[in-house]
Amino acid sequence: MDLILFIKGIVAGFIIAAPVGPVGILCIQRTLSKGLMIGLAAGFGGAVADTIFGAVAAFGLTFIADFLVRHETWMRLGGGVLLLVLGVHGCLKQVEVAAAPPSVRGAAGDTVSAFILTITNPMTILTFSPIFLAVGAVVAQNDRPAAWTLILGVFAGSCLWWLILCALAEVFRRRINSARIAIIHRISAGFILFFGIVVLLSTTALGQRIIDAAKPLGF
Repeated sequence: MDLILFIKGIVAGFIIAAPVGPVGILCIQRTLSKGLMIGLAAGFGGAVADTIFGAVAAFGLTFIADFLVRHETWMRLGGGVLLLVLGVHGCLKQVEVAAAPPSVRGAAGDTVSAFILTITNPMTILTFSPIFLAVGAVVAQNDRPAAWTLILGVFAGSCLWWLILCALAEVFRRRINSARIAIIHRISAGFILFFGIVVLLSTTALGQRIIDAAKPLGF
């Protein structure tokens, strides 16, 4: 294994995962209300999706990238609906902090939710090539061992980010009481709901014009 290339993949995966969007808020919310392991389960789903996008970029699978971009609107529509469901559920659900040990079913559900939220944003795939170039993670077209090394690095880097984020959330969780955790849970659910509305608006011409008009105002 090319250790230098693997490290470059870690850096690329970390950079891709680091912006805190809906999946990041979901991981923080789950860690605060259900504990570190559930937060990490959600982060794992995001890491798997990032790794798939990284594989498409590393192997030069342009036909898959083209397919994802062509169907971007429908994928964002699905992701927006899921965000609405998660946001509404989070706002309405009564938070019971550490009421029961984490269940495999619950962890799997959060993993799948985070995976879907990440994979339904195919524009992420367009950021991989520039980041690979920026960190010097370039492999020859037919060098499969090098491509797999890079992909494993991307997965490790993405997992590292989610581990750090969830660990920080767990430290914060241990320092506040249940009432404040419940408040933060509601606020984060509101943000997830807001992201869902924005994503759904972006799938319409009118909504996209509104979003574009709001950008100069700092939104």
